[in-house]
Amino acid sequence: MGLFDFLKKDKPHYDPNNITVKDLEVGFVFEYDLRTWRVDQSASYDWGKGLFSREYKITDGKEWFFLSVDDEEEIFLTLTNKVMIRKVKEDLPDYIELNEAPPSRLSLDGVDYLLGEESPGYFKSGHPDEKGDWEEMISWDYFNESEEKYLNIEQWSEREFEAYIGVVIKPFEITNILPND
Repeated sequence: MGLFDFLKKDKPHYDPNNITVKDLEVGFVFEYDLRTWRVDQSASYDWGKGLFSREYKITDGKEWFFLSVDDEEEIFLTLTNKVMIRKVKEDLPDYIELNEAPPSRLSLDGVDYLLGEESPGYFKSGHPDEKGDWEEMISWDYFNESEEKYLNIEQWSEREFEAYIGVVIKPFEITNILPND
């Protein structure tokens, strides 16, 4: 070990002068909707063919949300909260089991959602490069007519489902991203 090795730091995976939503990690903070948010947890999704997305559990100290970052062709962001699956549709798990697919249209809280995409994939907590087991799942994305509101249904096993409801946001809405250094 050299005399000045303590001065050497691993270079970050991001440009410190231009941190974007794609660079988020646990501990980062950012501004959204006139509030400061902290990234408390991260998870990764592997959609196959080299396509990955990230999900972050974020808090402003009062509320918790999930921020999903998909960078397939352009950055696509959703901000969601978990809801009870039977609140979406009382018999939704039974419907999916019987039909081997969800309905093409769902309504929740007076909003109609249309099925946009079905995505089989794998999930794990943490960064994709970190060690850990991947869990198989299927995700269905629904959008309202204006594609501003978002509903996500996930199937984890034959009878295990989760639902998330929220909004689609634009990358420019997230500002002042700072690392946890």
